[in-house]
Amino acid sequence: MGGTQQDNMGIFSANRPFTARAIRVSNSMFLNRSVGELEKYFSGIGHRVFVMRLRQQDKLVESSPGLTIGRGDTIILSGRTEFILEDVSLIGAEVHDKALLDFPIEVLDVVLTDKTIEGLTLQQLAANDFTHGVGLRKLVRGDNEMPFTAGTKLDRGDVLTIVRPREAAFAPHR
Repeated sequence: MGGTQQDNMGIFSANRPFTARAIRVSNSMFLNRSVGELEKYFSGIGHRVFVMRLRQQDKLVESSPGLTIGRGDTIILSGRTEFILEDVSLIGAEVHDKALLDFPIEVLDVVLTDKTIEGLTLQQLAANDFTHGVGLRKLVRGDNEMPFTAGTKLDRGDVLTIVRPREAAFAPHR
């Protein structure tokens, strides 16, 4: 089921490595803190997750690092499913907010050609601002799909299948 060949026939795996969830913030640890502080906290425990959007006082707001999270705010937290499932209960309660979750994402195959990125590990690459909100679904080297970890080094010619918010929907984050 993991192959894209079957995806072309309209058949998809139910396993989705990335998700976005709406969470009403209730933990005082995250109230009156910035989006950047919340993301840094989770990064510090090894969870690369992102606040994509917020509902503040009934208004939909695009995320920015300096934006303060207040009482009653709902955030969209995105990242690897296993991290999000763990992190929801630390932040507050998951809620159904169709309008807040209604934003476009895209899946792209990107061929690595930049010699300044060649040789970096995925962890080093993830430290760059331009990867904010971007997740890696698959890494192909030559004709082989490669297992990957944060320590995997990148080679020129690698094909990275990424998932990210569609650029047109968001202003640059940082």
